[in-house]
Amino acid sequence: MNTVPRRSPWRVAPLLVAAAGLLVLGILGGLQRFGWLSQYPLSGAVARHGPILVMGFFGTLISLERAVAMGRPWMFLVPLLHAAAGWSLVVSGGVTPWSRGLTVLAGVSFLALAVAMWRHDRQFHTRVMATGIVTWTVASVLWALQVSMETVVLWWQAFFVLTIAGERLELGRLTGAAQRFGRWFALAVGVYLLGLLASSLHPGGRILVALGMAGTALWLLRFDVAWVGLRRPGLPRFIALSLLTGYVWLLVAAGIDLLPLGRGGYDAQLHSIFMGFVFSMVFGHAPIIFPALLGLPLSFHPLLYLPLVLLHASVALRVAGGWLNVFPWRALGGLGNGLALLLYALVMMGVRAGERFRRT
Repeated sequence: MNTVPRRSPWRVAPLLVAAAGLLVLGILGGLQRFGWLSQYPLSGAVARHGPILVMGFFGTLISLERAVAMGRPWMFLVPLLHAAAGWSLVVSGGVTPWSRGLTVLAGVSFLALAVAMWRHDRQFHTRVMATGIVTWTVASVLWALQVSMETVVLWWQAFFVLTIAGERLELGRLTGAAQRFGRWFALAVGVYLLGLLASSLHPGGRILVALGMAGTALWLLRFDVAWVGLRRPGLPRFIALSLLTGYVWLLVAAGIDLLPLGRGGYDAQLHSIFMGFVFSMVFGHAPIIFPALLGLPLSFHPLLYLPLVLLHASVALRVAGGWLNVFPWRALGGLGNGLALLLYALVMMGVRAGERFRRT
């Protein structure tokens, strides 16, 4: 997410719109699972809330960023397939042969993009990110084969952890942390991958997954270049706080994974990563990525802190409710998650509108 892309707005804008639609429907589906907005039933979005958000929204968005950054026209097929797979779940209202086939095609096409990344740059951080795409492809195939969602989620989570960690390792070269302490990073990632493979054979493998995840989170918390940005005002500080708080949620998820998981604990671990960790990264990087993708300048505004605070407060409530098995807390936390994302989008659009007004 740190490259200067070659913009192709006529390719990018429709895919961003498709991704945004999946995000909205995924959020609405998640809220309806708690009973919110039940007067507007969305059967497909409710039943497949997770896959629509993860595979549809994030699969489209992240592969689109890669395609734009590398600038090869064929790569835009990857986000197109992810968007099609996500929308097939919405339209069909459930898993169909079409949605399973599109999911596998999307995962395999993403793997082809990983090969291109590998050929372009064979440094360790690129290998980590390419390995993350491999875990994504595995998750796509497992989901299409209707393997248990708990197993699929492990591979999906690995994609996000390895992708984000690889990107941050790349930036770690600026401070020398990658060169001096990279072996500890490699050890944590190695344990994580070993646990991922072991968990396919025995439930005890989740312990290694949790240890590897915790090691990765601790490395990021200690050595990430975000600590440098924390000392700078404006957007650098906002990005740094978004990232560092996200790493804390990754560590929380690892801790939950080390304890016996009931249904509430599973929900707490799941949303510690996907809401606390992943969306913290989205909040931090969006002021850079979306203007870069569309060629639209966007200034930082302190109001962006409001949705960030709401995100973390609502994740904390949701995780506590899941762990303690207090459903109202989970429901309120889920509502807060949705409102945080809505508020973030409104602030971003407001900032952009304000800039256009000042220019006229």
